Amino acid sequence: MRDVAELLERKRTLLDRRQEAKPDRLVDVERELREIDQALSRLKAEASRFPSSRRFSMAPLRGGDRPPFIYRLKVHFFRILTVILAWILIVAAFYQAPEALTGAQRLLQHGIEAIGDAIPPPWGPRVEFVFREIGGFIWLQITLFVLVLRMVLSAFAAIWRYTLRRDRS
Repeated sequence: MRDVAELLERKRTLLDRRQEAKPDRLVDVERELREIDQALSRLKAEASRFPSSRRFSMAPLRGGDRPPFIYRLKVHFFRILTVILAWILIVAAFYQAPEALTGAQRLLQHGIEAIGDAIPPPWGPRVEFVFREIGGFIWLQITLFVLVLRMVLSAFAAIWRYTLRRDRS
C-alpha cells in the first residue's frame, strides 16, 4: 500500500511539473508518467488477483484454489491413523508399563500446577482448576499424546521425503 501512495504522490508532482516544464524536459516527464501508470496498472492487476474481500472471508473456495480430493484423503487418513495408533499405544502401555502412564499423569499434573502458580490470582487457580478437573485427567493427556505422535510421524515422513528427493537428484 505504501508503494501505491508513493507512486501517486510522485505522479501528482510530475503532473504539476508538466504544466511548467520546458519542451526538452517535457519528454522525460511524460516518460516517467507512463512508467508510473504502468506500475500502477501492474499493482492493480495483482490486487485484482487477490482481492482483500477474498483474503479474509470464509467464502467457499472455487476452482483451482481447492486442494485435490486425494490430498484431503491423505490428510484425514493420517489423522485417523494417528488417533488409532495413539489409543493402541495407550492400551499397550496400560498392560505392559502402567508406571509409564502414572508418571506421565504426574508430570502433566505438575505442569498444570506450575502454569497455575505462574499466573497471578484470581486467574491462576481458575486456569489450574479448568485444566485439572475438566480436561486434565485423561483427555488432555490423550490429546497431547496424539499431537506428539503426529509431530514424530510427520518428522519421519519429512526425513523420508527428503531422502527420496535427494536420491532422485
